[in-house]
Amino acid sequence: MAAVAVRAMRVLLWLVLAGALPAQALELQADRHYRQVHGDFLFELNTLPVDTHPALVRERVAAQFAPVPGQQLDFGFTARTVWLFLPLSNHTRQASTWVLALNTRFMNDIAVYQWRSGQWQTLMRNSENSDFGDRPLDYRHLAVDFDLDAGEDSELLIGYTSRGTSYLPVSIESEQSFADMRELAVARSAGFYTAAALMFLYGLFQWLLLGNRIHLHYILYLGAAVLYVFHMDGLSFQYLWPQLPGWNAFAALPLGLLINVAAASFSRHFLQTWRTAPRFDRVIVAIMWACALALLWGVLVEDQQVKRVGFWLSSIGAAVYLAAGVNALLGGQRFARFYVAGWIGICSAAVVSSLVHSFPGVLPVALAFEVTKAGILFDALMFGMAMADQAAEVRRQRDAALEREMRSLAEQARTRNALQAAQAGRNDALRLAREKSLQLAGASHDIRQPLAALKVALAQMPGSGGSPGDALESVAYLDALVSGYLDNARAEHAAAPSARELQEPFPVQLVLDAVTRMFSAEAGDKGLRLRCRPSSAQVVGDPLATVRIVSNLVKNAIAHTGSGGVLIGCRRSPGHCTICVADSGGGMDPAQRERLQRAFEQGDESREGHGLGLHIVNSLCRREGYDFTLDSVAGAGVIARVRLELATGRNFPG
Repeated sequence: MAAVAVRAMRVLLWLVLAGALPAQALELQADRHYRQVHGDFLFELNTLPVDTHPALVRERVAAQFAPVPGQQLDFGFTARTVWLFLPLSNHTRQASTWVLALNTRFMNDIAVYQWRSGQWQTLMRNSENSDFGDRPLDYRHLAVDFDLDAGEDSELLIGYTSRGTSYLPVSIESEQSFADMRELAVARSAGFYTAAALMFLYGLFQWLLLGNRIHLHYILYLGAAVLYVFHMDGLSFQYLWPQLPGWNAFAALPLGLLINVAAASFSRHFLQTWRTAPRFDRVIVAIMWACALALLWGVLVEDQQVKRVGFWLSSIGAAVYLAAGVNALLGGQRFARFYVAGWIGICSAAVVSSLVHSFPGVLPVALAFEVTKAGILFDALMFGMAMADQAAEVRRQRDAALEREMRSLAEQARTRNALQAAQAGRNDALRLAREKSLQLAGASHDIRQPLAALKVALAQMPGSGGSPGDALESVAYLDALVSGYLDNARAEHAAAPSARELQEPFPVQLVLDAVTRMFSAEAGDKGLRLRCRPSSAQVVGDPLATVRIVSNLVKNAIAHTGSGGVLIGCRRSPGHCTICVADSGGGMDPAQRERLQRAFEQGDESREGHGLGLHIVNSLCRREGYDFTLDSVAGAGVIARVRLELATGRNFPG
């Protein structure tokens, strides 16, 4: 009975005070929505807890409640409880259901009461400890439906507290308009998240394809921004952590600070401020540390004032990142132009958001959030274009560097070719000098034998028993040698005939006789027999060169034969005549044969000589086109063969 009496007293008091209310009842029509209702509310800020009985709060309406100032239900950052009072009236002829859409993702503590049928009914009771499933309607924002009979008058009383902004964009929707509003919100969200997902995939693809770390920082920044928007849209509580209301109440602070840190990291790596702008780099690093300290402050102390600091910290960060981009652009980094454009967009959105939260009621918070979402998309798009521009600039620089490298390589190749040509010239000069030296040595070698023969012949002249013919023949040979060397010298300075052009047919016996007479005395002095088998063959060649070849072979044979003798002869074969010089000396093995054909190589170092005989033979044979072979078995003597072409009718002039 006492409870009934108390309730009756409250109803009576409400009836007495109802006529003094300054607010007029909001007349509701069927299938209509009411989204500009801030002027229909009365409000009060006090310290009464949200779960205070609505009748006690209702008693304060006439004396304490006042019309809502400004154009929004926004009372700034406040720790007090916000109470809103709205009288309603159903002006339809039938009972209807409406939806009280609070259009906010979360409140730390909120209660909605309806006066109906002479009593207060609790429509919603939600706190920071309530799961998402505890909400009256399965919707990303707080909303509750209520009924009114035809012509019924009623009242709504809303009480809430917030550790963030107190903005509450209330609207009253019919069931149809509420469904339409939900579909529109889904379409807007789908557009935003689809665009963000495409840019995220672009950054991820570029990172995986190119391995450039700047794309990793880009997708981290874009991911942080999208996660923040997802949370502020109320979708994170609905889909990601519906059973973590405590984290959901706190998440806005770390997620907002995470965007700032990710943006700072992207800016540092995109502009490489540690290298190009150390002062800006220090400021950017300081902002990152400030975000970390702000998060620590929010965790350890309280997060209501930190959220306001976080808004201004984001604005300051955006301004610094923008200034760093302008500095890079002025410094000649053309790829920073899209980066600057992106930060102009996000900086404008950050300034609008900070102004909205710092001066409540001036602009709707919902507008600031939409501007922020648009700014994030624009920013991400510009950043993507900036990275593409930077990649193009890097490619241009790389192509220019490659072109310079190619020019350098070409120059190096020309220099290397010039050096190689110079080295080849040097080698040719050395070869020619060596050939000159060998020619001079060969001349000395060849001249020694006719001189020795001449000396012997002169010793045997009248009074000595010698033959004038032998002396004259030796003198003629000397003259021919000197003339040959003079011809070679002239050939180096003028167009001289080649060795083949100097060849002519001649009887081989002339060569055999000349060599026999030249070396008979030397062979006799050693106790050797020098025999010559006559030949009637006519050959084609250079007579003087042939004499030099055979004389060097005979001289070597005499020098390396200790006993026995040396035989000179010819053998014919189809089209050729082979001059043979055989001795009965000690012979040589194959290694010795190869070695002794090189210049200045001797088989016996104790003997007199210069080791040029076989080298001269080999060189002259190559020059004249003769075939030269040397056959020997150790201990069985040596047979030297020089094959010449037989003279035929077509070899003779005319």
